[in-house]
Amino acid sequence: MDTIKIVLTLSLGLGTLMAAANAAEQKPIDFNQDIRPLLTDRCFHCHGPDVKQVKGDLRLDLEDSAKDFAIAPGDVTGSDLITRISSTDPDEQMPPADAGKPALTAEEVALFKRWIEEGAVWANHWAWEAPTATSIPTVDKVHTVYNPIDNFIIARLNAEGLSPASVAGRATLIRRAAFDITGLPPTLEEIDRFEKDTDPNAYSSMLDRLFNSKHYGERMAIDWLDGARYADSNGFQNDFGRDMYPWRDWVIDSFNANMPFDQFTIEQIAGDLLPGATRLQRVATGFHRNHRSNTEGGVIEEEWRTENIIDRVVTTGAVFLGLTLGCARCHDHKYDPFTQKEFYQFYSFFNHTKERGVYIETRGNAGVLLSLPSTELEAKITQLEADITAAEMAFKPIKQSILKRYEQATAPLDDPDTTSDEKADFHLPLNGNNPLSISEGANISWQDGLLGKALHLQGKTESSFMVKRLHLFEHDQPFSVTWWVRMDFSGPFFQQRTPDGSLRGLHVSTTATREVIVTFAHQQADNLIQIQSTENFP
Repeated sequence: MDTIKIVLTLSLGLGTLMAAANAAEQKPIDFNQDIRPLLTDRCFHCHGPDVKQVKGDLRLDLEDSAKDFAIAPGDVTGSDLITRISSTDPDEQMPPADAGKPALTAEEVALFKRWIEEGAVWANHWAWEAPTATSIPTVDKVHTVYNPIDNFIIARLNAEGLSPASVAGRATLIRRAAFDITGLPPTLEEIDRFEKDTDPNAYSSMLDRLFNSKHYGERMAIDWLDGARYADSNGFQNDFGRDMYPWRDWVIDSFNANMPFDQFTIEQIAGDLLPGATRLQRVATGFHRNHRSNTEGGVIEEEWRTENIIDRVVTTGAVFLGLTLGCARCHDHKYDPFTQKEFYQFYSFFNHTKERGVYIETRGNAGVLLSLPSTELEAKITQLEADITAAEMAFKPIKQSILKRYEQATAPLDDPDTTSDEKADFHLPLNGNNPLSISEGANISWQDGLLGKALHLQGKTESSFMVKRLHLFEHDQPFSVTWWVRMDFSGPFFQQRTPDGSLRGLHVSTTATREVIVTFAHQQADNLIQIQSTENFP
């Protein structure tokens, strides 16, 4: 009997000691890790950041509101939160049955009680807290530690009663490393070399070789290109091709060069604004040219210009800040601490672009465009530019003579109702003797005009004529053009085209309300100057 009593007493004492040891091992409750996830899942729908859904003026996402109404630090029985989540009364229980959320388990309720007993210590969301250094756990020397990360892994495995797996064989190690670093499997020769390498630093040397591979940058760029919505096509309707690969190559080269992340960021956001920006720094800003380009007819240009700017805001937030900024496009953010007003303040940074929203005329790259010649071609261009400069200097005396003739030729006429081809560099009277190309089925006739015979076009007639350039003038010389024309239609009546058919040069058209639009285009429709009259012509 005495023996039995002694055994029972020892058993009870051992259990008490084990309970005390477990209690001593318990870490303080971490609000972000243990409590916030429960509040987010079970409570925030009615007591969270969505002000339109808040019930009873209780905000459990805000410390002041939570502790004013529902939580009494250190006092479990005085905390209404514990009363409501512990209740089985349908009228009192939280979350309510009609919320579609499961009631908290006994373990989860106990977690809340412990947290309140410990003082209900609050914390901002971990994403808004500055990182702080932590101590490295000490682990049993039985386990091999290669770097401090192993200490954390082994400590957690020990806490879970688990042991680390044995070290992988060399063929497995190099295969894992190659896929992680280059995205490609190792060659048979690489595997064989690594397996036979007896150097104590063989593993480090193998990693160095992989990091120095050109494929390292390609592997690292994959996720970045996805986040930046990279594509070599426009993304709308016919999805015409475009050339964004120079920016892709810049990203790959940056990773391979181990470019510092702050420089990597600055050049992609504002490389063109850097003092003395290089061509490659301008290429880097292609990060914000990866958005879709709309080439559909009938869409509203300003709408899609705005959509492109919003796309840049959202992408910048997601890639560089790790935020879902797009949620605040229509309302204050439901979960993150920023407002719709702040979204459009961010928007204003990008709302200075001269780009258009719609590129109906463009079947490929949309302006503004950057020339990217190869190294060899750039050297040739530099030489040609030097040759042109030398030729211009030699031509300067002749140019002065031509300018003098031009001034004489463009002197005002005494009678504005008469035209003299002697004072013009080029005169083209449409009197029936010109080399006109008339479209099939055209409805035309020759009638008496103001100064002689005139070409009369009716209906949807299209006419064109080719003339030799009789006078060569420089791009910085002034010139004037005169037409005698009577217009009973809206649309273009004078266009210059290059041999490939693209619009380049001088273009004149009229509107339905008889304003005249004059366009000087280097490249239609991304590099041009356009002037519209403020008066209607008869």
